Amino acid sequence: EAGGVVVQTVASGPHLRAAVMRDVMLEALHAATERVILTTPYFVPDEPVLTAMRLASLRGVRVDLVVPRRSDKRICDIVARSFFEPLLQNGVRIFRHNAGVLHAKTMTVDNSFALVGSANTDMRSFFLNFELGLLLYEADATAMLRFCQQSYLDQSTPVDEKRLRSRPRSWRLLEGTARLAAPLL
Repeated sequence: EAGGVVVQTVASGPHLRAAVMRDVMLEALHAATERVILTTPYFVPDEPVLTAMRLASLRGVRVDLVVPRRSDKRICDIVARSFFEPLLQNGVRIFRHNAGVLHAKTMTVDNSFALVGSANTDMRSFFLNFELGLLLYEADATAMLRFCQQSYLDQSTPVDEKRLRSRPRSWRLLEGTARLAAPLL
């Protein structure tokens, strides 16, 4: 009654049978009809998250992913880049944030749902770490978070699919090799 926003807390961790945070993200991606903006410092998703992002984009949802140009974990940056090409080929727009380390872990879906929390979009956060998220079920709260996300987008450079495809073969090899470590990151 005090604020008028319905907020639900969601905890996840190795003590739970389900990957709750990942399941919330999956359900949100499947339910999206217009737009999704996802910000994360570490993007090392599992196959269900990649599939949900691609399917959302293919059904006409505008899906924007914002990651830092450089995080504090170089290996995560290399692995993240290995996921970019298939997402770009399916219409997901990827942006690299230029203004320092982006540490925001947010997701907005359409105009009425938002997720803010401690979980990165990576397998450690989904399956190993104890994480906490807040689900916001309200248009004004979603709009306020989307305003912040737009400032991240404004400070970002889009990843160009053509340029990404033309990167040296040695980079592709490095990314593919590093991707083997994805379940540990």
